[in-house]
Amino acid sequence: PVWSKPTDKDIIRQGCEKTGGEFCFPIKAAHGHLADLLERRLDYIFLPSAVNLPPGDEGGEKSPDTASCPYVQALPYFAGAALNLAPPRLVGGPVFFGEGDATLFRSLVGLAKPLGLGQAEIKTAMFQALLAQDLFSRRLLEKGREVLDSLGPEELALVVVARPYNGFDPGLNLRLNRKLAELGLLGLPMDFLPLKAGAEAAAHYWRYGQKITAAADFIARDPRLAAVYISNFGCGPDSFILHFFKHRLGGRPFLEIEIDEHSSDVGAVTRLEAFLDSLAARRGRPPAPASPPAPLAVTRAPRLGQAIYIPHMCDHVLAVAAAFRHAGHMAEVLPPSDRETVELGRSQTSGKECYPLILTVGDFLKAARRPDFSPGRSAFFMPATYGPCRFGQYGRYLRLVLERLGLGRVDVVSIDQTGGMYRDLDAGGGQGEGLSRRLWRALAATDLLQKAWRRTRPRENQMGAADAAYHAALADLVKTLEDGRELEPVMARARERFESAWDRDLPAGAKPRVGLVGEIYVRHNPFANENLIRRLEDLGAEVEAPPFTEWVFYLNFVRAMRARRAGDWKKRLAAWAVGWTQKRDLKKLAAPWQGFFPRGALEPPVDELIVQAEKFVHRSFQGEAVLSLGKGVEFFNHGAAGLVNIMPFTCMPGQVTGGLTMSFRAACQGLPCLNLSFDGQSQTNTQTRLEAFMSQVRAFRARAEG
Repeated sequence: PVWSKPTDKDIIRQGCEKTGGEFCFPIKAAHGHLADLLERRLDYIFLPSAVNLPPGDEGGEKSPDTASCPYVQALPYFAGAALNLAPPRLVGGPVFFGEGDATLFRSLVGLAKPLGLGQAEIKTAMFQALLAQDLFSRRLLEKGREVLDSLGPEELALVVVARPYNGFDPGLNLRLNRKLAELGLLGLPMDFLPLKAGAEAAAHYWRYGQKITAAADFIARDPRLAAVYISNFGCGPDSFILHFFKHRLGGRPFLEIEIDEHSSDVGAVTRLEAFLDSLAARRGRPPAPASPPAPLAVTRAPRLGQAIYIPHMCDHVLAVAAAFRHAGHMAEVLPPSDRETVELGRSQTSGKECYPLILTVGDFLKAARRPDFSPGRSAFFMPATYGPCRFGQYGRYLRLVLERLGLGRVDVVSIDQTGGMYRDLDAGGGQGEGLSRRLWRALAATDLLQKAWRRTRPRENQMGAADAAYHAALADLVKTLEDGRELEPVMARARERFESAWDRDLPAGAKPRVGLVGEIYVRHNPFANENLIRRLEDLGAEVEAPPFTEWVFYLNFVRAMRARRAGDWKKRLAAWAVGWTQKRDLKKLAAPWQGFFPRGALEPPVDELIVQAEKFVHRSFQGEAVLSLGKGVEFFNHGAAGLVNIMPFTCMPGQVTGGLTMSFRAACQGLPCLNLSFDGQSQTNTQTRLEAFMSQVRAFRARAEG
């Protein structure tokens, strides 16, 4: 085996040249290490996708998931694309450390195929490695106990809270260990601590989120310890974990050092010295140990009698709220986001979180300011998922904000999309039996209306005719859902409305088609994406976008995939049954649209998109990146002349998609692609970029037709 050289300025420089500005510092350094290895003309470069990590030995409550950060999971895919490195030279398949020895062994067998190793050899090596890692971890804990036992009651040790690539790489952490020693301080890695995972740690699906939260609980209970938290610019998980870490410390001070390629040794020393000055008063009289606060609790289903407030992500939520009202719930959709939303959201966030979180927090706080708002009878609706994207932490973060603002009586309804959501929704009481299916039909029907709307707008016979048809059809749908009537007649009436708005003299295919993919909230929310679809239409495009229900089908796919890896045939069958019912309902709703859309009203199955996406990224990388890439290929195969990928600023799945743009374009004959990120601050060059993109789209279409 040959290792790359230690991280230094040359490694960092090479890595920064190969990556975009929004990637985190360790990912940039990883590109530099790969570039260093490529210069050595090696036979193979080993860079597996660590999908998840081994569950810890902390005891206490266990999380069902131990995911790696999305960048870590996707590193072999977008780094391979950036460095023109591909199998078989790149040994980079998925490895599952967190799902038991049998699953780990199967993933290692697949990974080692290019090396020609036998299964017996792989199994022996795997168990030797697991034993060695276990012995190493035990020695760390033994050393930690020795250090803690040697500390006097008035002595102080600084716990270095960090992921290994931040805490243990001197080239990434500015040689923090040496600086601590020079200042006469004892630095103790969090891996030395006998951690115990409580309910709050178990609520994380990131393995290091679990460890960091458990470390906060340990530090809070020992007055001799203080924390130095090493993070880096662009770390998506840390943008949330840091809030929870601070909350678990219960007011104890800690130092956060955020490092990137521009950070200096002098700045780190200055901050350490300032932190020590702030702790000086503790030396002689350490505070009493503090008990960490109660876990940030959310509920998994709405309760009758509550006013349920739903953020106006898109018009689909109008139909969702109507289905809730028919089931006996008092559901209300909040007004669309505006500048006040952004200001309120930013007042309760650091600016490092996802833009959709900022918007939804701001919308909820606007609702809480209303004179008729009753905290004890109100609930904020915020779904959840199992990651690895940050969206699954939104509900818990909202709970933290409400506690901080004295609104702890407000409930947070965080429906769990990991598999229990159908059961939880249908057990809601009142007329709630079958609520999950009515919600599904509400989403599917709205998708069809929006698909017809986007198809009609470039062909309308007079300005505003398509908008009028859409809003009338949407109002019809909402009223029908609230009354509990069948939806097929709504679809038939909607088709008539849209057909009456068509300009029959406009030739077919008069405008180039542009596909839109990306993060689901920003993609659907006109305020968040600065009315991107309208702006593309004004520049002469017909825009096609994935339906909202694509995500629901994808959740079914992921549940079945995880059940298959675990050998759980009951869960796999349950996922298939849910998907079969949903497809049947969708076919009934789509029947009145027969002949309206050139390729039919139904979208390709999600598993077909996954197959297309696996040209660029393995299906084990869960989230919107695989859907965006698969849908992009599908758009291209059916004549799209351009693709736009939109995302919130620092969105990890969006950045992965953007990092694979060159590979995607090469596979799609140079299809024009545009990556746009949004953070609530309008960019002055967006319109110029859109105009240049549309010029490329028209040229690409002319070449294709010629």
